[in-house]
Amino acid sequence: EPTFPQKDTVYEFFVEPSKKGWAAWEEKLPPAWRYPPNAPFYSILVPTVDTVRNSFLLHTLIKAGKNVLLVGSSGTGKTSVVQNALTQYH
Repeated sequence: EPTFPQKDTVYEFFVEPSKKGWAAWEEKLPPAWRYPPNAPFYSILVPTVDTVRNSFLLHTLIKAGKNVLLVGSSGTGKTSVVQNALTQYH
């Protein structure tokens, strides 16, 4: 029975089945990400803790057949995350 980490909030962690405990979303970030040089600027999705977390949740809900509504402040990447997810299901 792992205990919840004392720092940050519940939103900064996910359950890692292989470790049978909590892990930080930062662990899912690619170690040395570089933007694709030929990609149009509007199509680049920079992997941040927020985009990785939102992408994971979006994919999980889609696989479960659940409807999804992303809300948040302007400029947080909601549209980019959805467009990226939909291209993977195309």
